[in-house]
Amino acid sequence: IFNWARRFPDINICIAHLMNFSSVFFANLKKYDKENLFTDISPFLGLCQFVDRNRSRFMDKVLELPYKNPLMTLNEIFSEHKNRLLWGSDDPFGRFRVDADFFVDNSLEEELDFLFSINETIRKKIASVNSRNFLNIV
Repeated sequence: IFNWARRFPDINICIAHLMNFSSVFFANLKKYDKENLFTDISPFLGLCQFVDRNRSRFMDKVLELPYKNPLMTLNEIFSEHKNRLLWGSDDPFGRFRVDADFFVDNSLEEELDFLFSINETIRKKIASVNSRNFLNIV
């Protein structure tokens, strides 16, 4: 991803679903010096539930974040990557199996409620400013 993005710096690229909170991805993103890479946070509530439920399986492959508290998780990611995050919902595809006993099933309304619970500055950045930058809309 990073090699391709460097090769084509005029093309904006969105890496889906926060790359499932991959620690390797975010370490590379932190060092990436161009402005053409973004990542969407959709479906954020489900992603947090998925990683929290499977943390022992992922071990050191995901960021060490408080996934039980999505707001704190988002705040921590935003503090490092505020210009690269894009809001999204994935509705109606937010239902997926986490393991044999557990499905994630957050509605668009729940994702929107979460979005509007976020600090206004962060919400405006990820749901407006960054989206406009990604789409090259001034």
